[in-house]
Amino acid sequence: MALIDLEDYRYNDANITALQLVDVKDPFTQIVVDEMMSYQTRTGIDLLAALQSPYLTVFLHSIDI
Repeated sequence: MALIDLEDYRYNDANITALQLVDVKDPFTQIVVDEMMSYQTRTGIDLLAALQSPYLTVFLHSIDI
């Protein structure tokens, strides 16, 4: 997995919002993703929304909304 030196962006108001933290080519990662897709198909639950919900709750709480 490649690493990116972000030191140049530290003080110049860059808005870096996301980094890929998993190796998508790793067999274990592929198994987990396949299981998540299978679960989504079986239950009809939107997993992306379900995974984002706790983060959104924490964010909104942090800005007192």
